[in-house]
Amino acid sequence: MIKGTIPESFGEGTNLNYLYLNNNNLHGLFPKSIGNLNTLVELDISNNELSGSLPSALGDLSMLEVLNLSFNALIGGDGAKALKDLTKLEELYMSHNLLEGNVGHFGKSESLRIVDICKCHTISLSLCLIWFAVAAFTFENSEVFFYQLDLLLSFFHQFSLTKTILILLIEIIYKTKSAFNFIEGTIPGSFGEGTNLKYLYLNNNNMDGLIPTTMGDLKSLVELDISNNRLTGSLPSNLGDLTTLQILKLHSNNLQDALPTEISNLGMLEELDLSNNRFEGRIPSELSNLFLLTTMDISNNDFAGDMDLVFCVDNRPEWGNPIESYRADCLTDDISFSCATECCDGNKYCCVVPGEANCRTLED
Repeated sequence: MIKGTIPESFGEGTNLNYLYLNNNNLHGLFPKSIGNLNTLVELDISNNELSGSLPSALGDLSMLEVLNLSFNALIGGDGAKALKDLTKLEELYMSHNLLEGNVGHFGKSESLRIVDICKCHTISLSLCLIWFAVAAFTFENSEVFFYQLDLLLSFFHQFSLTKTILILLIEIIYKTKSAFNFIEGTIPGSFGEGTNLKYLYLNNNNMDGLIPTTMGDLKSLVELDISNNRLTGSLPSNLGDLTTLQILKLHSNNLQDALPTEISNLGMLEELDLSNNRFEGRIPSELSNLFLLTTMDISNNDFAGDMDLVFCVDNRPEWGNPIESYRADCLTDDISFSCATECCDGNKYCCVVPGEANCRTLED
């Protein structure tokens, strides 16, 4: 493990193609001399404790294809403007820092495939790593939790934290995680220029406004996650042009109005999460053609009508995927959905069908 700061002398390695300084204990500022490494193809400085702003010299790395700055303590947002000059950039990872401000245009690169700028819920690297590792854990099964915690302790032994301190930190994180924002503002229409983009993660930020119609130009998208923001308005109908999309997560926003029928064109879709929005009206019958859909959550909205005709008809071809999880507000009188695996009441209470004794079965 390397400790200390990154020396300015790194900029003297003018013929360096690959630089991996990830998973160390580096701290201090990002060296400005990094711009001299203009032959770099991949740069990974993730999982350190770098602080300060991104240097504008990053824009001089004209050959760069992969840039990973995630899991640090980088601040501000102005330095990210330099990334627009990285015309060969394919993968960009900036998540779990302390960056802020508007999203902006991350690059003119037509080869950009992956953008990950989801937020960090914590205030220091050690807490951030701990949160990331335990985010999927629950406290309901203490035996499983402490088994995972033991693994976590062995992985983070360099922090010299006892199990008791770790538990306290985790509880604090769970209670305060919503207090930290990352990126704000609207989603720029320029994202639609990333024609080869395959993975776009903008989740867990503080973005508002409409989903730009140019999002429908990302014809190569496989995964799109814009959940946990403050987005409003209707879904653009041309999202139906994303015919390679497999995962679409829009939950926990303020999206509204009826679903466009063009969503039925997403024939490769396997996971759809529209929960915790303000969608309304009937589900388009055309969605019955989503034969690969295995997981769907449309709960905590204002949908209504008979969903059996859309999702429960036995007309899936042999090559279709089996249903794994279907959740909707079928505890209300507005929705009929006999093949749902979970029913909700529209107020975030859900239960397994038939499941819990106090969960109304569909025959009631």
